[in-house]
Amino acid sequence: MKKKQIYILTQRLKVNKTSVKGEFIEKNDETFYKISNFDKMQPFLISIVSSTDHWMYISSKGGITAGRKNSDNALFAYTNDDVLHDVNEITGSKTIIRIAASGKLYLWEPFSEYYSGIYSITRNLYKNISSTEIIFEEINHELKIKFQYSWTCSEKYGFIKTSKIFNEAKIKREVEVLDGIQNILPSGVTHQLQNEFSTLIDGYKKSELISKYILGVFSLSSIPSDRAQPAESLKAATVWAAGVDVEKYLLSSKQVSNFRQNILIEPENSISGMRGSFLIISLFGIKPNSSTSWSIVAEINQNSGNVIELSKTIKEKNAYEQVLNDIKDSKQMLTNLVAQADGIQLTGNKLNTARHFSNVLFNVMRGGIFNDSYYVEKDDFISFVKKANPFVFEAHKNFLKNLKDQLAISELKSTVSNVGDLHFTKLAFEYLPITFSRRHGDPSRPWNLFSIDIKDSNNHKVLNYQGNWRDIFQNWEALALSYPKFLESMIAKFINNSTADGYNPYRIFR
Repeated sequence: MKKKQIYILTQRLKVNKTSVKGEFIEKNDETFYKISNFDKMQPFLISIVSSTDHWMYISSKGGITAGRKNSDNALFAYTNDDVLHDVNEITGSKTIIRIAASGKLYLWEPFSEYYSGIYSITRNLYKNISSTEIIFEEINHELKIKFQYSWTCSEKYGFIKTSKIFNEAKIKREVEVLDGIQNILPSGVTHQLQNEFSTLIDGYKKSELISKYILGVFSLSSIPSDRAQPAESLKAATVWAAGVDVEKYLLSSKQVSNFRQNILIEPENSISGMRGSFLIISLFGIKPNSSTSWSIVAEINQNSGNVIELSKTIKEKNAYEQVLNDIKDSKQMLTNLVAQADGIQLTGNKLNTARHFSNVLFNVMRGGIFNDSYYVEKDDFISFVKKANPFVFEAHKNFLKNLKDQLAISELKSTVSNVGDLHFTKLAFEYLPITFSRRHGDPSRPWNLFSIDIKDSNNHKVLNYQGNWRDIFQNWEALALSYPKFLESMIAKFINNSTADGYNPYRIFR
């Protein structure tokens, strides 16, 4: 068969023949790396990080898994990266746009393969240098509309999806949007439960809209169990919208096809026994060369008190501004952590500058960073001694009690050495007040189960490190250049965990 133009009925199939290109750009007062026409590449995995215990992995096709601490605390189900590349239509972001123009109603579904070749489009991908934000962009050249959505994290509010529509036409446009997130995982669903009993878990899912506050609450009707005993589910994932007037809310995806076909949609206030979604329908006008933006805000493991506090925030006039400000603060916190490990450089080569920041960031994420430079908190040192050697703790309980609340590491070592107990001295020398370290793993390496243990159940900072032998000491080798006074303690930890004949443990713990 000779080469000819392909048609779908009377619609000529449009093919974007432009090539992939990478470059640094300035966007929203930050430096981003932009990949133009990224959809021409094979799907790849992207990680988004935060200054605390968020984790987020995104396929370049849009599929997402995210949560806090570990895979047992997920907003979107944790799965291997090969699966992640295939779930973009049913998990994570979903946007469908209807545009009124020239007496017609045009349907456009950005980033969906359902409409591949129908419109002349360009897709671009942006990720900032600190790896705290990713932006997906699709430009519809025929409708003269550009749509973007981004993912980032907020320490206070959770996971933020921000959508933005640009009107690149010379006339005002009337736009109706269905936007939100799909396949939300209720709190209490562990990685194992989801992977082995997903169809059972769907039957336990309960999605509710607190109409007074326009807050979606996604929970389990009870904890799945075959025992004859109460198993209440007392925590939930919460989702709400900020920055846009909403006409209707949906708690599932069962009416998404109705929006595509312009069939009447009924608002949903309560859905049981199926996967939960949080979708908004909004109608607005956009002036020429202007834009409209809004955010979907999601958080996991919220108890009744958290829901009450969040409800109060939602009702405040500046709720959206509070979210945006906390995103900025959370980004700055991460930059500060990297700066403490000398990760901020400025050279004539932007790629080298960005690469150095990235190297230091992921080095610190594995090996950790010192909590307060060379200063030590008494309470944390006491906690360390008590767990490491209860006998030493009991023998020197009064001494520990009389330590200053905060002292320099050099002062701690000399003070403890003067006691004359070699076991006590050993503990003081190998004490490392490290935070931000985590056990590693990701969807491309499912044999490694990650855990980000930097906060306790009361949301207080935990000083801890954990990782395999080689990685921890490789990371500390670089960290020692930034904190040379801790080098002696790192060597002590290394020596004290080695046997006389040179063997060492597979994993290092605090």
